[in-house]
Amino acid sequence: MKFAPAYPTQTTAISPVIDGVRIHYQEKGTGTPLVLIHGYTSSTYSWKDVFEPLATSFHVIAIDLKGFGFSGKPDGDYTRRAQAVLVAHLLEHLKIDNAWLCGNSMGGEVALNVAVANPQRVAGLILIDSAGVEVPGSGSLAPSYLLIPVVGRVLTALALRSDKLVREGLEKVSTTALKLLRSGWLPTTCRCKLAGDN
Repeated sequence: MKFAPAYPTQTTAISPVIDGVRIHYQEKGTGTPLVLIHGYTSSTYSWKDVFEPLATSFHVIAIDLKGFGFSGKPDGDYTRRAQAVLVAHLLEHLKIDNAWLCGNSMGGEVALNVAVANPQRVAGLILIDSAGVEVPGSGSLAPSYLLIPVVGRVLTALALRSDKLVREGLEKVSTTALKLLRSGWLPTTCRCKLAGDN
């Protein structure tokens, strides 16, 4: 099947009814299942540039969440948890026991909810600018003066010209992520390997 760039056709659109809701998705490729979950006010169309290349290595499923794209838009629960239940039930419908979930923005929060509720179904998470991720007790990793409008942008532009400052910033982020992983804050379904982690 080819990915429909703007609208579904009989050969590309698959829309089973899951929990009383028509869920549109597009599917292509073989191998490890990789589920693409779009962000808020988006659809499967947001994956148009990566769908075909990913399908050469993975069994790719791009989903229109309930209320988005070509999926049904009934009254009811549109919370991220409710969306996650539909995604998990779609995986059951497709007879996929274990998949990688890739979520962008709101889709990342939906993917996290699937992983928390159904860890056995999730091989791993790929979160792109994900919603729903809060680190208790910590603020931004950036110094507070960088949050000042205009001043922050100018200082950031200047700082990014320095390899030393960029390297130090990446080390700070890596150290924080490593601490979160080791502390157990990140779910066990997040299979990550960070530099320096044995």
